[in-house]
Amino acid sequence: MAHTYLGFAANPKQSLFLQAIVLRFFLSLLANAASVSTTLSSPGGHADIEQSLAQPTTQRDLGSGNGIVASFRQSSRKTRMAILGVALLLAIALRFAFGSLKMAHTDREIENAAHRHSLEGAEARIEELEIKNAANIAALNEAQAKIKELESDLAAAQAKIKKLEPDLAADQAKIKELESDLAAAQALGRAAEEELTRLNAELAKERAKEKKAEEESNKLREDLEKLTKENRARQVITDIQTNKLEKLTKENRARQAENEGLREKLEKLTKENRARQAENEGLREESYAINQTPLTR
Repeated sequence: MAHTYLGFAANPKQSLFLQAIVLRFFLSLLANAASVSTTLSSPGGHADIEQSLAQPTTQRDLGSGNGIVASFRQSSRKTRMAILGVALLLAIALRFAFGSLKMAHTDREIENAAHRHSLEGAEARIEELEIKNAANIAALNEAQAKIKELESDLAAAQAKIKKLEPDLAADQAKIKELESDLAAAQALGRAAEEELTRLNAELAKERAKEKKAEEESNKLREDLEKLTKENRARQVITDIQTNKLEKLTKENRARQAENEGLREKLEKLTKENRARQAENEGLREESYAINQTPLTR
C-alpha cells in the first residue's frame, strides 16, 4: 500500500484522492462502531443487536455500500472489537504514514530541485567542456598538420644531407690536402726564415768587414795625407801607398759589389719569403673558409 501511495504521491491530485478514499473507509468503520457501541449501552440493546445479527445478509446488502458493515455485523463480538481496534490503530498509523510520506515527497521534491540545478550546472559545464574540446581538437589537428609538415621538411633535409654527404667527404679530403700543403708551406716558411736569419748574420759580418775596410781606408787616407804633407820627396813611397790605396779601394769596391750581390740576394730571398707567407695566408684563409662553409648549399 505504501508503494501504491508513493506512485500516487508523484501527482498531488491523485494523492489527495487516495487519502480521501482511505479516510472515508475508516470513518464509515468508526461510525458503525459508534452505532454498535450506542446500541449496546442502551436498554435492550443486546437484544436489538442479536435480532439484527439474526437477520440474514442479502445480496443487495453485500452489493451495496453496506456490504462491509454487513460482514462486520455477522462476525463475533470479540472479532468486531479486534477489528475496530486494529482499524483505529491502522487509521492512526496511516495518518502518520501519510504525513511522513508527504514530508518524504517534499524532501524528494527539494532533492529533485537540487538535482535539476546541479544538472543544469553540469549541462552548462558539459557545453563549456565541449567548446573547449572542440578548440582542443582544432588545435590538435593544427598541431598534427604542423607535425606532418615538419616531418616532410625533415625528410627533405635528410635527403639533402644524404645528397651532400659525398660533397662533404670530398671537402674533407680537400681540407686534409690543404692542411698538408699548409704544413709543407709552413715548413718552407720556417726554412726560409732560417735562411734569412743566416743571410742577415752574413750581411752583418760583411757590413762589419766593410766598416773595418772603410776604417782602414780612412786611416790610409789620413796616413797618405800626412805623408804628402810631410814629405813630397817620398813621392815614390806615396805612389806605392797610392797604388796600395787604389788596390785596397778596388778590394773595397769588390767587397761592396759582393755586398751588393748579397744584398740583392737577401732582398730576393725576402721577396720570396713574403710571397710564401702571402701564399700561406691564402691557404690558411681558404682552409678557414672551407671549414666555415655550411653543409647545405
